[in-house]
Amino acid sequence: MSTFPALRHPGRGRAVFDTTRQIEVAAGAGYSFLMALDHLGARVLSWREQRRIAAANKQRIAWTSWVVAAGVTSLVAVLGVGVVSNISDENAWLTAGPAGAASAAAVPIAATTTALSSSANAPRNAQSSTTRKESSNMLTKSTAAKTIATGLTGALAVAGGTAALAAPAGAARVPAAKHASAVVHKTLVIQSSGRKGWPEYVNSKDIVLPKNSTVVLTIDSHDDGAAPLPKNVIFYDKVMGTVGGKEKAGGKTLSDVSNKVISHTFTIPQLGINLPIPAAPTGKVIVVQATIHTGKAGTYSWQCYAPCGTGKNSEHGPMDASGYMKGTVTIK
Repeated sequence: MSTFPALRHPGRGRAVFDTTRQIEVAAGAGYSFLMALDHLGARVLSWREQRRIAAANKQRIAWTSWVVAAGVTSLVAVLGVGVVSNISDENAWLTAGPAGAASAAAVPIAATTTALSSSANAPRNAQSSTTRKESSNMLTKSTAAKTIATGLTGALAVAGGTAALAAPAGAARVPAAKHASAVVHKTLVIQSSGRKGWPEYVNSKDIVLPKNSTVVLTIDSHDDGAAPLPKNVIFYDKVMGTVGGKEKAGGKTLSDVSNKVISHTFTIPQLGINLPIPAAPTGKVIVVQATIHTGKAGTYSWQCYAPCGTGKNSEHGPMDASGYMKGTVTIK
């Protein structure tokens, strides 16, 4: 018995086909309707978000304009008061002398007395008038200076407030790096160990440094053998992560070391620090020194990338052994 008996009869099969076709058309129309609704919803959300952003910007501009207007008004008021005060002081000084406006009631009596003795005291009055004018000029200049200073202070305050309001929302201040005031000195020594003559950074399995500090790192190397860097790490011939991007090696200030004479590196990849170490003169010591800044507390790996080990490509032995040519740096 066939699973689809309707297919045996052309009429019935045709009906099934038509029904299926109608269902597909209806499903397609429904899908298109849903997609249109989704698109419309997205457009509405986008429009509402744009309206919200525009309203927020409009409010911020309004507040900024208000603060600027208030600041300018205050500045003009301060300057106006200063000018009026200057004029009043000068008029009072010139008309009534040092007593100012408070002696206005005594002006008629003083005028009568002055009239009676004007002929005898004319030279003295002329001198006093000159003195009053000079004093008035000095007072005017002093008050004007104070007025200008006050106005500038107000303007600066307004500018500060405006900048604070105009700053984008959520803008964060970047804190300045903090380093301890004391400088820490750390010395490492490279020499051949008693283990098959392997080179090693002595007592370097876990190097401990203080956090947020300035560290002067000194490396005394007794190794006179060169170990040029392979091509995949050739960039470790450059000084990285130190103050000024420099190191001192053998008394010379360097930003990189020729790959032909590189003997070791002291590299902390996670901190971006790399000090290439030149080979020491035969039978002597070469001193490499650089200043670094430690950051937050953490534990980091250090490694020598010069192939100074044993085995294939001289990249095994001490290069794989912690406390020889690799280890950790603990900052705490």
